[in-house]
Amino acid sequence: MPEFNAHVVLGESLTPVGQLRFTQAGPRQFSTFDYDPAWIENPRAFALQPTFPLEAGPFHTSGQPGNMRHALAGVFADAAPDSWGRRLLERT
Repeated sequence: MPEFNAHVVLGESLTPVGQLRFTQAGPRQFSTFDYDPAWIENPRAFALQPTFPLEAGPFHTSGQPGNMRHALAGVFADAAPDSWGRRLLERT
C-alpha cells in the first residue's frame, strides 16, 4: 500500500500550513489533509480552499483508480504535475 506524506509550507520562510497524506490501497486512492495548529492560530492564516475551512481536520478526498490527481483536493491537484510533467519526472 503506497503512502506519501508531504509537509505543506508557505513562502520563503516555509511557514508550516499542514500535513498532506496520500494513500493507495488496492484500487482505492485517497488523501487526507490536516492544518498545522500553529497555522490555524496565525492571524494571517487563510483556508486553502472553501471545502477545507480553517479548523482542525482531517479533510478527506478520494478519487478514481489510475489517476493520483483525482484523489487530491483541488488546491493540491492544481499544483501537481500534469501527465507530461509526470512522464518527465519518471524518466529522470
